[in-house]
Amino acid sequence: MTEAAQRHDFQVTRWSHALGGFVDRHKALVLRLAEAETNALEDILAQHPVTAPVYVCGLARAGTTILLEALSSHPDVGTHRYSDYPLVHLPYWWSRLSGHMLKSDAPPVERDHGDRILVTPHSPEAMEEALWMSFFPDLHNADKSQVLDSRTKNEAFERHYRAHVGKLLLAREKSRYVCKGLQHLQAFIPAQAFCRCPLHHSRARTPRPYPVIDAPACAFFRRTCRQ
Repeated sequence: MTEAAQRHDFQVTRWSHALGGFVDRHKALVLRLAEAETNALEDILAQHPVTAPVYVCGLARAGTTILLEALSSHPDVGTHRYSDYPLVHLPYWWSRLSGHMLKSDAPPVERDHGDRILVTPHSPEAMEEALWMSFFPDLHNADKSQVLDSRTKNEAFERHYRAHVGKLLLAREKSRYVCKGLQHLQAFIPAQAFCRCPLHHSRARTPRPYPVIDAPACAFFRRTCRQ
């Protein structure tokens, strides 16, 4: 199979594209469903608090995907996957439903990046951006500052995020959360482990307007991660 054919085979399916459009048009409904999912799992989530998450950060082409792949191979690690799209906000219910819809033996194909990394729908990937976009509407607005500092407070996001990570680990039946963070973070949640890939190799690249979180932002993310 040619490289072009492989990439074509890994395009988003029609049903996934349609469902993704529905999610985008009905964000408030999806958030209400996410809250319902959290309420339904409240008791079991209370018995499994999120502890010692791991965050991988770095610029594009810095090796974050390879590192995420390596970490995700540990039997205790749970991550987001390609198959979490488009209902990223419903990690437990969607995992149960999509598990009956996706082929477990899907052949690996090369990513559209053309970097010779082979992935399947079950490969780990960064999916947290969908969560951020629901609570920080100017996330992709290059005309506005994306710096989140120690004064940043978003209680709705904090509650949603903590519950989301817990539900994801519950769905994966894992105990340690690992995430590939947004590409231009200077710091992220002050977790027990923080992996930073090289930052100086791609200075020529134009940064994308993702949030930048400076060192004083730790107070915001300490609340988000540990409360």
